[in-house]
Amino acid sequence: MDITMRPDGLELPAVQALLREHLEDMALHSPPEAMHAIDLHGLRGPGLSFWAAWEGDALLGCCALRELDAAHGEIKSMRTTRTRRRRGVGAVMLRHLLDEAARRGYKRLSLETGSADAFEPARALYARFGFAFCGPFAEFVDSPHSMFMTRELDDPGAGSRAGGRAALSPLEIARSLAELWSPRVIAEVDDNYIKVAKVHGTLAWHRHDDEDELFLVLEGRLRLEFEDGAVELSAGQMHVVPKGVRHNPVAEDECLLLLVERKSTLHTGDVVTDRTRAIDEQLRSVHGVRAGA
Repeated sequence: MDITMRPDGLELPAVQALLREHLEDMALHSPPEAMHAIDLHGLRGPGLSFWAAWEGDALLGCCALRELDAAHGEIKSMRTTRTRRRRGVGAVMLRHLLDEAARRGYKRLSLETGSADAFEPARALYARFGFAFCGPFAEFVDSPHSMFMTRELDDPGAGSRAGGRAALSPLEIARSLAELWSPRVIAEVDDNYIKVAKVHGTLAWHRHDDEDELFLVLEGRLRLEFEDGAVELSAGQMHVVPKGVRHNPVAEDECLLLLVERKSTLHTGDVVTDRTRAIDEQLRSVHGVRAGA
């Protein structure tokens, strides 16, 4: 997806409909006294900045940032349209808010979310971006219906992927990973993600119908199995798997990889296994990469 974050847009019918849907959904899972979502009028108030996420003319979601003071911001109105959930839109919006908070010089970014099971996907997304549970902040008070999360922004470029000048070491970042077969995005180039992964054993037979995939071995050895043979790769060697070709990556011992894939590429292509990772999981911050990068 080619997602554009556009400021404001509160006058647009599609945006207003999404906000109504957001408020109605919040009311289903939280009692009135614990529902802290902001309505259209509130989003036009002082201290609030609003953005909508678009793919061309299609609305994908919305988010807002509330300034609590010169060093502290609050995430508000995070919402993805029902038809675009679990496709990485939330992660894109959250990275945008981290970027904006860092640009403003905030030292902390916090949020309130619901405690019901319906809010678990949102809590998991925030946790993947380094947010931790905390006590009430600003005007909030303890409530069994609310959970609070916060994150320090100790890096002026905390949310940025492409805007900084720092050098990255894909090898060192890959070495720091704890989970096997769980690629992590460390950069982007045009419509492609640059990822690293730590692997051992077998992933799954699969194919990507519309995208090529580049494998570069940083350390160790990798075997790419195909229906008509196999390619053995050692450190410093690479291979491009063409679109539509079934393949199965295998590492007899621990191996570190760099991958180049289009942003639309699904982790295990046309199959889903217990090792399949959604793009928002792959966008989690890692050691050596600024959060959200």
